[in-house]
Amino acid sequence: LEEFRKLTGRLPERERGAYFTTTLCFYDPTTKAQLFEEGRLDGYITTQIGSNRIKGYPYRSLFIVSGLNKYYDELTEEEHASINHRLKALKRLAKKIRPYLLQ
Repeated sequence: LEEFRKLTGRLPERERGAYFTTTLCFYDPTTKAQLFEEGRLDGYITTQIGSNRIKGYPYRSLFIVSGLNKYYDELTEEEHASINHRLKALKRLAKKIRPYLLQ
């Protein structure tokens, strides 16, 4: 993380924009239908490493979430649930696939 921080620290904030993204797909072999949903969480890479590092997720201590202006690894469970890009994409996809599951 320290080496990464040194590299990004040379860039102005406007050039440190970043985002997490996820893509989910549903395929129905009977109809050959393909449905996709994407989720995205915008933010930027900070020059300071956050203090609340979560094992297995080192990038979270470098990512500031847009709108909340907090390190990703400092979000409360409620805040995380409200901005979770994977969950949002899954909920949108679930609505789309419901008709295929009820056949």
